[in-house]
Amino acid sequence: MKAAFAQFDIVWEDREGNFRKVDRFLEEGRDLGVDLLVLPELFALGFTMNAGKFVEDESGPTVSYLSRAARSFGIHIIGGSILHGPGRPRNVALLHGPDGSLLGRYDKIHPFSFGDEDKHYDPGDSPLVIEALGFNVLITICYDLRFPELYRAGLDRGADLIVVIANWPIEREAHWRFLAQGRAIDNLSYLVACNRTGIGGGLTYPGASLIVDPTGTVLADGAGEETLCVADLNPRMVEKTRRKFPFLRDRKRDLYRKWIEEDLS
Repeated sequence: MKAAFAQFDIVWEDREGNFRKVDRFLEEGRDLGVDLLVLPELFALGFTMNAGKFVEDESGPTVSYLSRAARSFGIHIIGGSILHGPGRPRNVALLHGPDGSLLGRYDKIHPFSFGDEDKHYDPGDSPLVIEALGFNVLITICYDLRFPELYRAGLDRGADLIVVIANWPIEREAHWRFLAQGRAIDNLSYLVACNRTGIGGGLTYPGASLIVDPTGTVLADGAGEETLCVADLNPRMVEKTRRKFPFLRDRKRDLYRKWIEEDLS
């Protein structure tokens, strides 16, 4: 399976401008035989706090664009949007299949409180692991990367491919790289982490998107430029790595739960 990320400078709060950018990556990806294209968090707008202004439903412009693009190019696409929730808007990641259907929606569980995201968006409360392209795909968003518990929950649901879509600032690029490789290593899973480049909302973004294999080896690095990067992913590589270094079977889940219950009591 050929997975790719499209790393680019998001035009601030300009859906149509960003759709045109993605169109160019889709054309390039078709020439390269891409099966899965991953876009940054809130790829159509940037990391805006104007959630109420841009919130949409599942027939809105961003969702419709992703559906149309997936169908037109016959690929799976993961991209972020702002959708309605039961209360305030949600920062979400959406997976569309090659027929254009919406296969899964993940609502970001950890809004970035350091940047006041929690004041504008409500959190989700459930991991999403979905079967696609021979993998069980765990989809997460940006700040989630700092919370290994979420990735363990995904692992317990069968995840062997982690996707992270992000708007991660340049000041903490080193954290981004270490955490991305760490999540791949400690879950013995592939990881595709797509970040943006450029400047938006007063912040500078480094790109540094990565595709990492289950051993922690970086297969693709977007560095700092707008780019499409592709890598071949093989489910058998996950199986082989987990057999060769089977530390996951030594987890003491009952003991960990006991500690949590003691802390809460």
